[in-house]
Amino acid sequence: MQRDFKCQFDILLKYMKYFGSALKSINEGDDFDVTVHCDAKIFQWLLLYIEKEERKTHPRIRFFEIENERISTDYRAEKPIIKVENIISILISADYLRIPKLVDDCLDFFVSNMNAILDLKIDLSCIQNKLIKKLITLVDLDFLDTVKDRKDSLLSKIFMIKLEQMIEDD
Repeated sequence: MQRDFKCQFDILLKYMKYFGSALKSINEGDDFDVTVHCDAKIFQWLLLYIEKEERKTHPRIRFFEIENERISTDYRAEKPIIKVENIISILISADYLRIPKLVDDCLDFFVSNMNAILDLKIDLSCIQNKLIKKLITLVDLDFLDTVKDRKDSLLSKIFMIKLEQMIEDD
């Protein structure tokens, strides 16, 4: 599915640091097209998240529009809530687009819901080591001992990286 999103340039750059380097030669008033290889629903979720963050200081802001939206419902009615079902896609996209606060929010949610996330029928090998290293700073070995990962989709990798860190620290 392809959607055309029209966003406020300055706010896009403020939250998605990825575009800072990609669009450094573009002036704020210029029209430009960017192709993002991301699920359209996830990208829309990210834009809703940014709009929600921006509304903390600018309550009436409308940061983006979906230009070719043919759905009759108001897409702004959907709240950007991190859930077990969307956490991995949001985490990976937020990391790639460099949205640090959202990455931190996702990692906090991951820790709080680790057993449910590890029960998902998805491949977690897409989670980069740098994210696992950040995740590890939020947990201790006692906590990890309580985690159930029947498919061993991530837990052994977490233990391996945790062990490497402990060896480096000594």
